[in-house]
Amino acid sequence: MRYRVKAGKHKQYGLTYHKGDIIDTGIDLSKLFRGKFEQVVDSPESAPTGVKLKPAKKGKKGKKGSPAGSEKAPDGPRGKDVTDLFPALVGEEGITVFRRGAWHHIYQGTDEDATPINPKGLKKKEVIPFFEKWEEE
Repeated sequence: MRYRVKAGKHKQYGLTYHKGDIIDTGIDLSKLFRGKFEQVVDSPESAPTGVKLKPAKKGKKGKKGSPAGSEKAPDGPRGKDVTDLFPALVGEEGITVFRRGAWHHIYQGTDEDATPINPKGLKKKEVIPFFEKWEEE
């Protein structure tokens, strides 16, 4: 489903959308945030019953120059694997770093059900110091 931001701004998956931007998502934003979004329908065939047709604006861009509606979900339930951004951790056996939004989590092992070794999300600059301290324990 596609929604247009009617008022203010909205943050989702690390992107910021402003008034008039269009978000393509599987979440019914108009029910979650009453009055903030309106559903956008491109053709009469795809319109649910009772929805007024409002054509999508073309060429609108979200913050950071990303095309509106090109919202990219995280790579998986843990977020995006960013281990390569931390060369000191690349050689560590079974250690991976995932980022979801601005927060990083360090995982030990490859098990999908594994919990991160850091209880709270870390900023990028905190990852290496936290890991070094954890490794000493």
